[in-house]
Amino acid sequence: MTPLLSFRDVSFGYGGLDLIRSVSFDLEVGSCTALIGPNGAGKTTMLRLAAGMLQSQSGNVLLNGDPLHSLARRTVARTIALVPQQLEIPFQFTVREVVEQGRTPYLGLLRGPVGAASASPFSR
Repeated sequence: MTPLLSFRDVSFGYGGLDLIRSVSFDLEVGSCTALIGPNGAGKTTMLRLAAGMLQSQSGNVLLNGDPLHSLARRTVARTIALVPQQLEIPFQFTVREVVEQGRTPYLGLLRGPVGAASASPFSR
């Protein structure tokens, strides 16, 4: 069975500093995995690599056996979501509006959520 997410000899660094060096692992469908380590160890960087927000300097990140960088952003977004510990939102969104943004990969171009669940309380 193909793992959901695989790191194959992945390396990454910032400004000449190697942060992640030759990391390999598989995450199976339905598994629960914890990523632990001290501050600055590269945990967030690994999550960003897994979400496709960063490109590895060497090695491959695979999603269902396909190289992450070769997949359409929409395909990746429908499978992987990264929720940061701290989030700076530049506009005054409601909690509902922030959560609705997670539905974006499933909507058509320039389409917002539809239906009773997304109705404004002011439209009644």
